[in-house]
Amino acid sequence: MEDDNALQMFLPPQTLEPRSQAIESIEQQSNRRVAIDHDETAQTLARCHSQDQSPLFSVLPRELRDYIWRLATSPFEDDWHNYEKNEYYYRPGHTARLKTHFELLLTCRRVWLEANALPMLQAEHCFWYYRAAPDARDPAWMANLKPINRENFGHLHMFVQMYAIESLTSSKGQLREKFLRGPAVEGDFQPRMFTVTVRHTDWWYWENDTPLRFEDSWFQAMLDTEDLRSTHIIKLELETLDYKVDNQLMPIVKRLGELESRTIPTHLVNGIPTTTKFVLHGAPEVQRWSGPADINDTKYAPYSGTELLNYYVVALTWRLTFPDHPHAHVPTLRRAPRVVQEDIDRSKDDERSQEPGRRTDCEITEILEPITGVLSKSHRRMMARCIRDGCDSKTPLGYGMGSTTWKTTVNVDPVCGQSITRTNTFYAAEHERFRRRMFDTGMKTEEAKKWRQKWKQEGSLLRFED
Repeated sequence: MEDDNALQMFLPPQTLEPRSQAIESIEQQSNRRVAIDHDETAQTLARCHSQDQSPLFSVLPRELRDYIWRLATSPFEDDWHNYEKNEYYYRPGHTARLKTHFELLLTCRRVWLEANALPMLQAEHCFWYYRAAPDARDPAWMANLKPINRENFGHLHMFVQMYAIESLTSSKGQLREKFLRGPAVEGDFQPRMFTVTVRHTDWWYWENDTPLRFEDSWFQAMLDTEDLRSTHIIKLELETLDYKVDNQLMPIVKRLGELESRTIPTHLVNGIPTTTKFVLHGAPEVQRWSGPADINDTKYAPYSGTELLNYYVVALTWRLTFPDHPHAHVPTLRRAPRVVQEDIDRSKDDERSQEPGRRTDCEITEILEPITGVLSKSHRRMMARCIRDGCDSKTPLGYGMGSTTWKTTVNVDPVCGQSITRTNTFYAAEHERFRRRMFDTGMKTEEAKKWRQKWKQEGSLLRFED
């Protein structure tokens, strides 16, 4: 399959291979990024072999194929990268690095179209605040996700210490900033499932065996924030030692079980704003497991008399509901949250005014004052720009001036004269560079046309990004 090398650009980042030399060569020749169609439409299916000779497509119905694709692309713990049992991040479900096999997507175009979204949809992307596992994600990783991966983002898992989360409020964008820095873009943060885990070692002063303390306000803010209104499920996991369950953990669980989010309009149904609300779903889930008493190779005083610590985990689940549409299907209504950040209103002159070596407006006026009477208004503006910007100015100076005026202007200030000379030299060089760029652009456009024709003849799914 000639598309094989390009497929890797759209797979889950934890399994990505370096871009192939063939793809990089095409991009360099055409000055365009290579992409691949991933939507299953009549047009893309027409470019695929029907695979009717295979019982997988000719006998099995689509529902069974989808089930097979999900099994083949689901994440699993890699036995080749096990964690030590006494690490902070060791626990059931995270005893080793998580891995996804995506070789299935490289078999043929039809499989790619049917299954390309599944690895990202099923992957569990973990952020740790703090004491992170080796395969932890970070905001830089999130920022590098391609649009197709953002669209198919599945499970976001946050392991958080109390001091790192208790200041959270429901302000729009605050939660998003923990996972993705920089200006917000619509659709850049929309996990379908969001899990928050508080481990035994995340509670306040756990090493001193201090009684459990949980501030409800930060989790209420998490339920209320608009940042998660594209999320279908919010899950909270609370982990502690077995002897703290009845008197310390369960009162917290009971209190949290009464929380619901505020009802706010976040979605559009037939163009009409529609409200959403997170509501507790089902009974708490319980899990038990045991681990060594020496945590991170240290045995703390409260646990000195035992070899094993018995853990007890309670999980609470909230689901997104639509009060005005009780039978609504979430994926058809889902839209990305919109986070708006104010831009700093600064002009280019203000931004550049701090550059070293630039003359102030007062200095420019002082230089131009002796010749103000012989300069037109447009020439004064050009001279001011020349003195301020030096060779950054791309306007040739002296054109249209009499020789006396020009010599007077040049001799006013040696720096001014040097700036004028550099500016005219720079303009000539820029003009030549512009002509070269136009030629290169034309050649690369022709190269792109050749590749488009080749891919069309082959029925390839490859294309150039818009």
